Amino acid sequence: MQKDFNINKWISAKKLTPLYKGLRLGMPVELLHIMVNHNAYITYLTTTKRNAFHYAVRTGKIDLMTALLQMLDTQIEDPKKKLAVIQQVDEDEEGGFTPLGYAQEMGDSKMVELIEHYVGQLQ
Repeated sequence: MQKDFNINKWISAKKLTPLYKGLRLGMPVELLHIMVNHNAYITYLTTTKRNAFHYAVRTGKIDLMTALLQMLDTQIEDPKKKLAVIQQVDEDEEGGFTPLGYAQEMGDSKMVELIEHYVGQLQ
């Protein structure tokens, strides 16, 4: 990757980063790993208070969410801080949602189970 390239630079009015844009589009897990290994933030909040987990859950791709949860475990030690990230409420036009709230709204039982299991381990 080019040395002067800022992987966390906003590329939209909502302050999406390249990682968040890729997650929104359902990027391959391999690309997620490459971007995070080049210091892409997974906990950064957009103007609508969304983090990487909000975008990953909406793709319905369990492998993306699983990889992000593993990355969260390696980046943050404090269980309370991990909970704050995974339970972040966004500022959606329809009211605020957490990543779990989006999974429930979408009826994605596998995603709901994955997030609930992760949260349960932290509590």
